[in-house]
Amino acid sequence: MGKNKGYSLLELLVVIGLISILGVGIMSAYYGLLKSERKERLLIKSEADVQALVGQLKKIFSAIGYGVPVDYFSQSISYDGTALRFLSTFVRQHKYAGCWWVCGMSNFTSTAKTRFANDCPASPSDIPSSDRWFLVMNSYRSTKSLGTNNVTCETQGDVIVYLGKKESSNANFPADFLTRIYLDSTNLPAECAPDTKTVYIQVGSDPSQPLVSCVGDFRIRYIDKKGNYWDNLELSSLWGIRLCLFIQIGGRRESQEDLPQYSEKCGNFTFNDTWKYYRWKIIEEDIPLYNLINWVQ
Repeated sequence: MGKNKGYSLLELLVVIGLISILGVGIMSAYYGLLKSERKERLLIKSEADVQALVGQLKKIFSAIGYGVPVDYFSQSISYDGTALRFLSTFVRQHKYAGCWWVCGMSNFTSTAKTRFANDCPASPSDIPSSDRWFLVMNSYRSTKSLGTNNVTCETQGDVIVYLGKKESSNANFPADFLTRIYLDSTNLPAECAPDTKTVYIQVGSDPSQPLVSCVGDFRIRYIDKKGNYWDNLELSSLWGIRLCLFIQIGGRRESQEDLPQYSEKCGNFTFNDTWKYYRWKIIEEDIPLYNLINWVQ
């Protein structure tokens, strides 16, 4: 019986090289799959997807003005026909985002929930010291202070709003909480109809995040306290906004079909003639802005 023969250095190098090539190919395919799945998640394919999107957008828009003092009322919301901008302390991803407390006789009280539907801590001091950044308002919702120190109840009725983790001296209010929702045509999935776009959201200077792709039109109209709809409106008369969205469902079809139309409350718009080969859904939702309504009686 002969001796077992080991592998030569050259043979080992060849094997290692083949494994490396296969590894690169597998990782490339994996990242390609992730990218594809990410785009798939931005496509609306069913009525269930539509309802999930509507729920997400209503949650975002309902938070307009949340935790924002009256000092910034004029900056609370604006729409220029292409992008919606608003202030809210609810939209950041921190685990305590959405928390607030009211100073009682000797302690704090709160019925607030975080943006993730968890109970807020019983008091601001229960939040880790490294995460403390608060806005303090008086009972009239005017700014008293901004700070990261321990917050105590100096005046009954004061409201303390959690802002987040102040990571550097560059963190500031309200710029870090200015949210922008807009359309952009870059990096569209191949399934999208020509001339459609993606709706993006950006909070402060953070990178923009896509919400949904294959959007034919996105617009906002103001609603006054008498139930009338306007393209422009004094904030003192504001009751809410109407969300108007013209969105593709699924991919291209073999046959044409008539396109749905907005109601007069959203208005008309010009569409690409090839859109008749795609299925579309119109979303029209009236969203009350309770955080702003209470500012002006």
